[in-house]
This record gives sequence, C-alpha cells and structure tokens, in this order.
Amino acid sequence: MSWRSLPISSDELSLDATLGSGQSFRWLRDGSRDVWVGILGSFAVRLKQSPCALFFQIVASVIQPRDGISDTDQHEPVLTEDRARALQDKLGTDWSLDELMVAAHLSDFFQLEVCLFPLLSRWAEEDEHFALRHGTGKLRVRALCLSPFEALVCFICSEHNNIPRVSLMVDRLCREWGDRIVPVKDNGEIFYLFPTLNQLLAASEDDFRRLGFGFRAPLVVAAVHQLASLGGVAWLRSLSSLTLAEARTRLMSLRGVGPKVADCVCLCSLRFHSAVPIDVHMWRVVTKMYCPQLGGARLNRTLYERAVSDVQRAWGPYAGWKGLSMYTSCLAPYRGLLSQAAPTASQASPRRVKAGPALQSTVCTSSAPFSSGSRRRKLASHLDSNEPTVQVRPVETGAGRRLQVLRPPLVPVARSKHREKRKALDQPAP
Repeated sequence: MSWRSLPISSDELSLDATLGSGQSFRWLRDGSRDVWVGILGSFAVRLKQSPCALFFQIVASVIQPRDGISDTDQHEPVLTEDRARALQDKLGTDWSLDELMVAAHLSDFFQLEVCLFPLLSRWAEEDEHFALRHGTGKLRVRALCLSPFEALVCFICSEHNNIPRVSLMVDRLCREWGDRIVPVKDNGEIFYLFPTLNQLLAASEDDFRRLGFGFRAPLVVAAVHQLASLGGVAWLRSLSSLTLAEARTRLMSLRGVGPKVADCVCLCSLRFHSAVPIDVHMWRVVTKMYCPQLGGARLNRTLYERAVSDVQRAWGPYAGWKGLSMYTSCLAPYRGLLSQAAPTASQASPRRVKAGPALQSTVCTSSAPFSSGSRRRKLASHLDSNEPTVQVRPVETGAGRRLQVLRPPLVPVARSKHREKRKALDQPAP
C-alpha cells in the first residue's frame, strides 16, 4: 500500500527518540535508520517522519489465528461514525477504512491530544536543570499508550534488563504464542500479534525458561494467572478510572510488579501522566539535580517512594512526560540530539571544595581531562569538612586542560572515618 501522511510536526514528536526510549519493545528499524516497523492493534505498519508530517504504510493487516481459533483481545480504538467522519474531513475522503483505523491508532498510541512543545518550553524556563540537560534539543519524547496487558508483561520482563534484550524476549514471546498477521505483499516478512491472556495461560514456566526468560519466567506465569482470576484485561483497563495511588497499589498486588513496573504501566498504558518510573538512570538524575539529600544512598522501596513523591510535587501534572525527556537524554543514542551542549571548561563556573587555612596555588598534573572530575573528587574526599572553602576552576595550559586549585598540603583522613560515612549512607531512610 502507498504511504499516507498525518500533519504532526517534529516539534511535537521525535519518532526515533520516542520509539527507542524503552517504552515499547516491538518497534525495530527497518533497514534505513529513518524507517520503523511495528504493530498497531492488528496492523503491521512502517513509520517515518519529516519536519512537518508523520508518514505510515500498512504492510500487513489480515490475522491468521493459531489453530484456526480467533482469540484476539486487541486494543482497537473505537472508530465511531463521528470519529471516522472527522478523520475524513481532516485527511480526505479517499482514505480506506483500514487507513482511517491506523490513523486513529496513531493518535491514541502517541497521545496526540497532549501538546508537548508548550510543556517543554515551560519546563526549560522554570527548571534550570532541565534547560541545561535538555536545552533546545530535538528530544520531543512522547509518552506512549500501549495495550495494558502488553505493557504489564513487557515491563515485568524489563526488570534488571536492557532494551535490546527485552525486545528479543518479547519477539520470541510473540512468535511462540501470538497470531500471525499476513503481509499485504508476500515478500517474506512475518509479523505477529502480542499473545492474548488466554494464549499465555496455556504456557508453563518451562516454556518461558526455554525462551530465555530466566528468573522472570515464574513471575510472568504467576502474574498472568493472577490477572485471569481478577477479571482479565478488563480489570487492567478499569484501573484507569481510579486515582494513580489506587492503580499503583492494585498493580503491585500482582506477583513480579514492584513500584517501578507499576509506574511504567500507569504512565505508558493507563494515561496517568504524573507517574514517574525511576530506574538507575533516573535515580542518578534525581539525586544529583533534585534530591541531593539522597545522593550516595542505595535505591530501595522507601527511597523510591520518597523520590517519586518529591519529583511529582516539583514537576506537576505531567511529571511522567518530563521524566521521559530526562531519562531519554541519558541514553547514548540520543545525547547527540541535544543542541545545547554542556558548558566548556572556559565557561564552567568556579566550584568549591573544603580546604585548610594555609593556602597555596597549585596546578594539577593529572593528564585526565577536567570533565571526569576524578581529581576534584579525590581532593574533596581528603579534606577536613570543618574548614573554610576555596575555589577550584579549570584552566588551559600548554599541556591541555587542567584543574587549578588553591589548597593546603593534603591531609589524609582515617579510613575508619570513610567506612563510617559509607555505612551511614547505606542505611535506608526512616
């Protein structure tokens, strides 16, 4: 089928960053870096983007049920007669019903009712940390809206895992139990729907282990059976009518669902825009920029809830969307999209460390660049915390960039003192 376009500006959507941010694990680059292929409801589609539009192409649309039995509980958007007429008025009367259905899917999937650009502008004006990290870059990361059941299973698999491996596990899951989608043209491409609840109820723990799920196998099996006893996918969808706190609590009653998985499902499936999932990347961002009192502490459930509460209060009703932008800016493939680079050594403001009363000027002889900050941390860790402060700043020398410090001769601190500090930091918050 031919390509169709939707009038979605790149100011509102960065396709690469949104699909590659770890919200959905079923989208892959299709040969070209600019084209993505994935599943929307019962359609396999390709997506690409221009500065003014989002283009899609339907590549498969006919479902072949396993064993000849249709058991599709897919999240088809409600394409009412009024909505179909509105889409035709906006897009053209020559669009087929399938194309209108995909357009409705894309609107729901990317939550296009939310205007992202004004949010980014406001965050950059009000939050200097966000402005420094995100700047005027091109990371227009939107929160996706996945099928609740798919989101639940995928995010259970994401615990202590990475995006490529989760994508591989989910692909194996779909190939093993999902219904096949027949391509429009027989070019060898095979697509699969995400398995339904009934299809996964027939799978055993050994089946999941055979597919490489490891310790997650019993968690997925238990969650699937618990969900079936609670009312299935309808129970999951009903959580969107509750408050965020109530939805989180009920999700965490399922085995394998902790606070982070619950927040991921709430944000990326149930449309709770203020849900903020915190993983190791976000924990570093939060403790460094917004909750420095938690810096150095190990992330546990108590500190997780405390950090989530703090950032939700500070970031407002779209805290989850802001968190996605901050999180994606930590991922290596998307750092280059930030147009505002970090300050150079000549632009960096003086930093302060503790030092004794007898000052002397020194230029550090370490060959490591200033950006690592290792020399500065070593100096700060050996100086008495009760003494006055002096300036530390980067300077350019003939041998390159160096760190200039006004400091006394180093006074080592007893090791036992360091052990006591570390032990205190490792204690969970009351």
